[in-house]
Amino acid sequence: KLAAEAAPRLAEEREAEAAERMRRLGSLAPVEARRRAAAVSKDQRVEAMGPVKTPREWAVACEAIREAAIAAARAGQTITYEAIHLVAYEATGLKLSFRMNGRMCMEINRGEDGCLLSSIIVRTDTGRPGDGFEPFARQSGFSDPLGVLQQAVFRHFGGAA
Repeated sequence: KLAAEAAPRLAEEREAEAAERMRRLGSLAPVEARRRAAAVSKDQRVEAMGPVKTPREWAVACEAIREAAIAAARAGQTITYEAIHLVAYEATGLKLSFRMNGRMCMEINRGEDGCLLSSIIVRTDTGRPGDGFEPFARQSGFSDPLGVLQQAVFRHFGGAA
């Protein structure tokens, strides 16, 4: 009974934490976000995570990245790969290798959303998702242009379009 009563409050706290993380990381200048993500990536003391190697941390990072992406969508914004790397690091103390980027981005999507949340995760230099996004989108049954996919995300999560 206590758990059921606390669930809405905990969900609100997680949502507020994700929004704050998104606000903080989203306000970083692209050069600064890239610098911080590169520093974590190059730090030999920071272990890399993976779905097989560190399944618990992978799940925590996946949920934290999903929450940050949803917070971005609610604000009608995209989120960069560098920002998701920093979210993963803050949530777990481990780094998300660039090799695992695509897999993590695929895993934040949920069928019940009816849209591809990962469409709003973009490269800093192009403002578009990475090369693997379009084949993944088509394979997942989404063939609309990127802008249409992103607008669907903003609408679904209640963000400004």
